[in-house]
Amino acid sequence: AMEDLNAYLASLPASQTNEWTASIANFLAGNLSEDDFLTQATTTAKRPSDVSSQICDAYYFQGMQHLLAGDRSGAVERFQKCVNTGQDNSYSYMRSVTELGDLKNAHLQ
Repeated sequence: AMEDLNAYLASLPASQTNEWTASIANFLAGNLSEDDFLTQATTTAKRPSDVSSQICDAYYFQGMQHLLAGDRSGAVERFQKCVNTGQDNSYSYMRSVTELGDLKNAHLQ
């Protein structure tokens, strides 16, 4: 997966390196810290469209990183922050709701 991410990033023309999908790929590849990723999600100068949805995206991907690292409480915190954005028509919001439900169910077992 890392090879695919790095190949994708290397293939981007300079004009696309600031796009939101490139930021997501850089975060997942470990090239951006959580704070820098969230800052990019909220930077309207580079990406003025649908910043609220990008914030939910950022929290969702941060939550997935925490979940994959075995940090359930960190994952829950970030998924909940995504849900708190109220962007209920986005993929990240729906996945965060699902992940929260799964984590709560796993905790009860």
